[in-house]
Amino acid sequence: MKTTVGQKICQKRPEARLVLLAALLSLLTLQSAHAAVTVDISFFHDRLAPYGNWIQHQRYGWVWQPTAVDVSWRPYTDGHWVMTEDYGWFWDSDQEWGWAPFHYGRWAYDGEFGWVWVPGYEWGPAWVAWRNGAGYVGWAPLPPEVGWDSGTGLRLGGFNLDAGIYRPSWIFVEERHFLEPRLHQVFIEPARNITIIERTRNVTDYVTINHHIVNRGLPVQRIEHVTGRRIERFRVSEVVTVAATRGPRSAPNIVNIFRPDVRVSSNRGLSTPPHDLDRIRANRQAILEEQHREEMERMAQRHQKELEQPGIAPDALRQQHEAERQALREQHRREEHQLQNWALHEGTRRSSEHPGMGHRHS
Repeated sequence: MKTTVGQKICQKRPEARLVLLAALLSLLTLQSAHAAVTVDISFFHDRLAPYGNWIQHQRYGWVWQPTAVDVSWRPYTDGHWVMTEDYGWFWDSDQEWGWAPFHYGRWAYDGEFGWVWVPGYEWGPAWVAWRNGAGYVGWAPLPPEVGWDSGTGLRLGGFNLDAGIYRPSWIFVEERHFLEPRLHQVFIEPARNITIIERTRNVTDYVTINHHIVNRGLPVQRIEHVTGRRIERFRVSEVVTVAATRGPRSAPNIVNIFRPDVRVSSNRGLSTPPHDLDRIRANRQAILEEQHREEMERMAQRHQKELEQPGIAPDALRQQHEAERQALREQHRREEHQLQNWALHEGTRRSSEHPGMGHRHS
């Protein structure tokens, strides 16, 4: 019988047997981690409470809203995309709380409060719609109206992914920048979405392969062609705690995920301790105003450069620019309105939970 290299090592060094055995047990543990972890839906509430507020929504019930983000924040912006062997495109979030809201449930845009997360039971590598074309790649959170069926895939129920998704929620980048590890640095301003959406097409595609939900909407070959390099395929390592998702990875091409089975139960909310609401609101207002000034300046500079390009049709371009300016002004008005409603809601909620410690009226 032929002796393998591993057997020779173990014969000469008995302690090597322990190392190999430990490695094998570790691998088996990772492979069976998903089946070993089951949680109640309230697990989301308890783990996400430190990072945001739970709100009773008239349409969706209890929803969660992150607090340490700007008013203009959009889901799937703090992180980057990686291609995995088993699940397709996976959103690798930079947020400590990103293990849940970008892989379970759906995000909904509320005109009063902005973005809120609706908990769900099905884990996915990401729950987004995709657009591609004219040198651009775009993604946007799938709304709660879009469900999932392991046999047929996405359940649209008449929902139109082309027309139904809130336009400012789309995040667009140039194709050549799609693999950037710091994607937020190359985002195209949302006011241009009105132009880019018309130049791209819906390529959303989710399937089930070997009991895995696979996000394969964006063609890998297209990105490899544009960037001129092969896209690295990452392997997924299932861990058994939330903390392990932020821990060190066993190899550079490994992604740690925590995807417990979620039991159906009552959806309850949590109260949070009171804070200095006036100070928080003033800080968020100052940040929002500065952000709006910067966005207007960047748009003006870009428009000027486009007008200086040779061979353009100036009248058509000016019409496009005016549409983008109007879209940006509307975006700013929505964000200011949301900030006001957030402060009003927080003042009311904290006053009811902590009498005498809510919003102070001057």
